[in-house]
Amino acid sequence: MSFEAPERDIGTRPDSRDARIESLERERDRLREELSETRNRFRRFAKASGKFATSMRGRMSERRRLDLQHAVLGALESPANPEETAVKVLEVLGHGLERSLGVFWLADGDSLRCAGTWRPDGVSPSELERVCLSMRFQTDGGTRNGRASGSGLSLRGLPIRVRDEGRAVWVRDLREAGDPRTEAAAGEEVGGALAFPVSNGGGLFGIVELFGPATEAPDEGLLRTLSVLGNQIAQFVERKRAEETLRESENRLRRAIQIETVGVNFLKTDGSITDANDAFLRMSGFSREDLAGGKVRWDEMTPEEWMPRMLEAVDEFKTTGRITPYEKEYLRKDGSRWWALFAATRLNDEEGVEFVIDITGSKQAEVALRESEEWLRLAERAARSGTWEWDLGSGEIRWSDEHRALFGFGPEGKITRQRWLGAIHPDDAPRIEEAGRRCSEEGEEWPEIEYRISRADNGDGRWINARGRTLRDEMNRPVRILGISMDVTRRKQAEVERERLRALEVMARAQAAERVRISRELHDRVAHDMAVVLQGLQLHEALRENDPERAAAKLGAAKATIRSALDATRDLSSELRRPAVEGGMEVALRELLGTYVPDDVKTSFSFDGDESSILEHIRSQFYLIVREAVRNAVKHSGCHHLTVEIEALPGKVFGSVGDDGCGFDAEGAHDGVGLESMRERAELLKGDLHLVPGPGGGTMLEVSVPLLEPPEER
Repeated sequence: MSFEAPERDIGTRPDSRDARIESLERERDRLREELSETRNRFRRFAKASGKFATSMRGRMSERRRLDLQHAVLGALESPANPEETAVKVLEVLGHGLERSLGVFWLADGDSLRCAGTWRPDGVSPSELERVCLSMRFQTDGGTRNGRASGSGLSLRGLPIRVRDEGRAVWVRDLREAGDPRTEAAAGEEVGGALAFPVSNGGGLFGIVELFGPATEAPDEGLLRTLSVLGNQIAQFVERKRAEETLRESENRLRRAIQIETVGVNFLKTDGSITDANDAFLRMSGFSREDLAGGKVRWDEMTPEEWMPRMLEAVDEFKTTGRITPYEKEYLRKDGSRWWALFAATRLNDEEGVEFVIDITGSKQAEVALRESEEWLRLAERAARSGTWEWDLGSGEIRWSDEHRALFGFGPEGKITRQRWLGAIHPDDAPRIEEAGRRCSEEGEEWPEIEYRISRADNGDGRWINARGRTLRDEMNRPVRILGISMDVTRRKQAEVERERLRALEVMARAQAAERVRISRELHDRVAHDMAVVLQGLQLHEALRENDPERAAAKLGAAKATIRSALDATRDLSSELRRPAVEGGMEVALRELLGTYVPDDVKTSFSFDGDESSILEHIRSQFYLIVREAVRNAVKHSGCHHLTVEIEALPGKVFGSVGDDGCGFDAEGAHDGVGLESMRERAELLKGDLHLVPGPGGGTMLEVSVPLLEPPEER
């Protein structure tokens, strides 16, 4: 536009000039308004252009975030395990966000450990990557300076901050997070670090860290996107873990179904069995073809008498969704019966799974055990015996009913140690206690013990024979004693009677032998002396007139022989009397040595032990043996010293008579009447007698006789 100045018209009037000026002023104002409008339009255009550029950039960022999210979701579809998938996600994020290093920290107990790293192809491992691979971040507890005890553990750093804040975090420098890796990152192209949690609210699975040269902060949209991705990754991990758990559960179920000792079937409440494992088919005698043809039905396999119990189980199944384990019989395909333990749980409204254990063998064993126990009870009653058990750890004592009956105890009431010992004779109770102590403390076996009791119901005295076996644990320590007790009272009474009869037999045989011996003595000594006297008297009568001196000598010899015969008769008469041992064998032997042994023969006597354990008939015969040995030594040995030693030992009595005389003829030792008498007495007592040379010369007679326990009265 151009403007021309108006020609000056001197002759123009003043009002025309004013009008022209006014016109120009209006034109000026109009032009100013147009310029202002143009400027405003330009500002609006510039603003609109800025908004458009911002919108375009936002659309580009949004597109980039969507592409990134799509790529991550694609990586999550990988069939790999969660840790391998996390490394794949690192690669996608690293490429998409143009980063130089990616690290995945896996939550492992109370710490975060490096489970994998990523770096672009062709890039060598950095010092930062090596540090990450060798360290852990501690998520629980704390120490001074942010470092936990133990190599490679830290309580501070970017992963810990993300864990605490629960959101995506970006830092320009690792020092902002107090990260111990700051020194390792120095000098490398790490302009910033971005990290976000992999969590869906149900727990922290891990943390993703990305390092790169970018120094500007990412926009909020990217941070939100990363948070969403962290949640999606966590959901993926949770799903993968659930799938893995399901697979493991299915594998366990498959393995359980394949167990050969447990039958498994899938059943419905209408009586059908839809599937079963080989074990169940083997137990029931059916085949796979029978199962496929619908021939395997629980209602047809259940015997009629068991159907009410089965219907109760079905009602329980419908009401509670399970069947409490119970036992019943089933029918096999061939009609035979078998016992099983059943338990079931519901899978859905119609179907359930049932587990079956064949217990036919154990049921048969139970029947056999019951029969065996019944036979045992019958045997115990017949043998007047009972079984018992003593728990050495708890001290508990268990008796069978038959054992209670032996002691006169009723079926009720606990058997305690005090109650048991209270029924035992006071003299025998210590042996029972000592046997128990030796078993529990010294590991010995339970010995066979016979003891006396007083029955609790009537006070009768009885003899009990107890035998036991000590059971031991895996450390060979005694834990229990199993035993059997028998009433041996009749046997004890028979033993007493037998011993009484034996004593009578011994006495009778001893008396018979004594009569024979005395008869020999009368014949060989007294009768001979009487014949000598008769002959002397006859010679005296014949020589009295012709040879008075010889006649007087014959008469004197006859008188001396009569005295000898009289002494022999007195000795034999005293021997016919009962041995004086009622006051004790020791007293009787001392009296014998004091009265029979001449004063010029020294004597030594000793008696050790308790002779109360020696039965009367044994004591009498043993005394006679020793008495005969003393007489023989005095009469025939010419000794100057005589030794008598007696020892009453447990189970036998031993005696010896020794002299320092002339000794004996071994070849003719059996010919003497006295020695033969002693041997006969020893044999009657089932003992041994020996005649041996004395240690210092002379003769030693040794005799040993077994003892029986004296009968004891209650």
